[in-house]
Amino acid sequence: MTDALRATLEQALALDLEDRRMLVHLLVELLGEESTPTDIPEWHKAILDERLRDMEENPDDWTSWEDAQAMLFKRS
Repeated sequence: MTDALRATLEQALALDLEDRRMLVHLLVELLGEESTPTDIPEWHKAILDERLRDMEENPDDWTSWEDAQAMLFKRS
């Protein structure tokens, strides 16, 4: 770990819980914007395709990302 990263981590750990959650959310969004479809291995694409088919065939068995987030944040 670089000194700059260590200093950033210390600053992040000093934030309150809600701000740390927001920071993680923003970092994940930024990473998603920077990735390309070629970053996903073929084996992973196959699993995602299988789950997408299952979701389309059995929509009541799945939870939306928004609902899942709401449930997770309620537990904290």
